[in-house]
Amino acid sequence: MGRRFSEIEALTFLANLVLNYKFSGTKLHTSETPEQVAARVLGWRMGPITLHPAKASFTFIKRES
Repeated sequence: MGRRFSEIEALTFLANLVLNYKFSGTKLHTSETPEQVAARVLGWRMGPITLHPAKASFTFIKRES
């Protein structure tokens, strides 16, 4: 019962995040091209247990209601 509840809560949180905010990859350097930002944000590394983003920075912008 607890596992199912936590899955529903996580899905609800993500749905509300996507519904209420726009987000995009943030440039780390002013000379970074959109292709370089996409490659950096979508690049994954193997951690001790799971995969994780190499260097992901995002900007969240509240959507108009």
